[in-house]
Amino acid sequence: MTLSQGRFPGPVAPAASPFDVLQAGLTALWNEALATLLAVPGAIVDAAQALAHLPRADGARLIETLAVMAAVMAGYWITRRLLAPLRLRAGAHTVPFAALVRQAGCDLAALAVAALIGRVLLARWLGLPAGAPDLPALAAVALVRFLLGLGIARFFFQVEFPGLRLVAVDDAGASRGLRWTVALLAAGHAHSVLLAVARADGFPAASARALTVLVAALLLAAALRLIADLRRRHRLPRLVAAIGAAAASIIAGLWVWGALSGEFRLFHGMVGTVAILLVGWTLDQVIALSIEASRRPAEMRRLFVTRVVVDALAVTLIARVLIEFWFADAPGWFEPGGFAVFSRRLTLASILLVGGLWICAMIHVWVQARLTPPEAAPASAEATASRARLSTILPIVRFAAIAIILLVVGLMMLSIVGVDITPLMAGAGIVGLAVSLGSQTLVKDIVSGVFYMIDDVFRLGETIESNSRRGQLEHISARSVRLRDNDGRLHTIPFGDLGTVTNYSRRLARFRARVAFATTIEDATLAGFRQSLRAALRSDKLLQSGIIGTIATEAHADAARTAVEVSFVLGAGIAAQAEVVARRLIAEELREAGLAPDGDGIAITVEEITPSPPPATGPRPPSPQAAPEPPSVTPTPPPTPPPTPP
Repeated sequence: MTLSQGRFPGPVAPAASPFDVLQAGLTALWNEALATLLAVPGAIVDAAQALAHLPRADGARLIETLAVMAAVMAGYWITRRLLAPLRLRAGAHTVPFAALVRQAGCDLAALAVAALIGRVLLARWLGLPAGAPDLPALAAVALVRFLLGLGIARFFFQVEFPGLRLVAVDDAGASRGLRWTVALLAAGHAHSVLLAVARADGFPAASARALTVLVAALLLAAALRLIADLRRRHRLPRLVAAIGAAAASIIAGLWVWGALSGEFRLFHGMVGTVAILLVGWTLDQVIALSIEASRRPAEMRRLFVTRVVVDALAVTLIARVLIEFWFADAPGWFEPGGFAVFSRRLTLASILLVGGLWICAMIHVWVQARLTPPEAAPASAEATASRARLSTILPIVRFAAIAIILLVVGLMMLSIVGVDITPLMAGAGIVGLAVSLGSQTLVKDIVSGVFYMIDDVFRLGETIESNSRRGQLEHISARSVRLRDNDGRLHTIPFGDLGTVTNYSRRLARFRARVAFATTIEDATLAGFRQSLRAALRSDKLLQSGIIGTIATEAHADAARTAVEVSFVLGAGIAAQAEVVARRLIAEELREAGLAPDGDGIAITVEEITPSPPPATGPRPPSPQAAPEPPSVTPTPPPTPPPTPP
């Protein structure tokens, strides 16, 4: 096995360590660099002679090349002019991501037309196969690549639309950056084409390497100067300038490496990696800004899913480029022909990763949609109560579902690419057993929380009391709740320690409805009406969920008139909605029974039931029957008589 496929001499022993391989490569690179530097003066003379000889070598071929390039440029320019109104409308879109996608579509359409024109002229007019090392084919391919780079530069600098500019510079800096970037791209592609043609005509290899090193150094110096100028005069952020300088230096260094070793795989891999990183990072930031700028929940959810998919595609593409260009030919990584099999497995694993992340994103936005109230429809008490319950259950379900999906997708990806997951499964089982034995309290808290949620004991925002701690419920996690008391203190209580919970937010209300009739009604008709009225009130979903206890109906009749009263107890939170629903149901039952109420018809009153205050605690008063005890009096002893004298 040799060190590279290029010109570096010296085989490396199969048992050689990586340090030996690295030392041999650095030694060969140092020798080639010294030889290249010594060949620079002669390379300049050889290049001047080759340029002077090029017009006289094959004038017809040069004319054909210029004609193909002119046709490609004309097709590109005409397509852009035709799509200019669409591009202007795209730039005025309120969502930045949509505007950039439409602009990119216009640029790609123009690039596709240019590439199609070049391919047709090369194949039909000149009869050149794809990839032919001839001047017209090389020039056409380089021109299409240059137009692609031009579109990417326009995409970033956005001279016409400052609001969509992806590089944080002012207007003058954007124009300057675009001009210099176009000039650098043109110089690099022109050098590649002319050098390839000169090498085909017998240009010395040493002079070609020296020219490549010289051009790379000049282009790097120009790029660094441009970045410094944008940083100093046009407010380019320091971090962006540092990243740009590092990327330009790495690309130039790998270009020089390719010229010295004869292998440009690393250079093309780095260019692809940098391009994917820039485009992926840019799209991610643009989608993030679009999510912030959007005010429609449905559109924000779609943009979030798009952002996840774009990031996943960028990660998979970068991984594929790095493996293909950096590790495919590394010693000891793949057997002969083994990379083709691994490439297919990697493609399948990438599709699985993107699909799994897409499913996770869809689950996330579905939960968000269920927790977000509708924009147009009025919020009913039933919908509000249902959403309050879902706000405590769905986040736990979302976390569990996403964790399971990511775990399964990760194991399947490792299995697809050839990693034996049996030890991982065994290790995961042992770790799971150890965790389950050591986290019984955690499992108890989680299971208790699930049953609290199922029983709908409390909801976010309600005031509850547990174990002499009373406060407003601020947060519900997978294993605990947080209560904020009146003094502002925050109590975190695990579900397993909640015990008996008292909910102070779910008060009760007494509902009473009275229907008076101007005439007397037969007892059978009145009994049937009362029974059907109770059944109608029980049939409604809102009332059925809110009524506590039984529904009482009473009939009052005298010689002139009859009245029916219905009463029940329900939750105070749905009292307003219950009044509207009950009035409608009573009116429907009256129509079906053929009864007409007297006067105003249906009189409804709803009163909140106030809990009676607890009895006051203090010293017990004396009983009124008990007579007061007389005060105790101590008798005074009589005085002692004086002694009698003798």
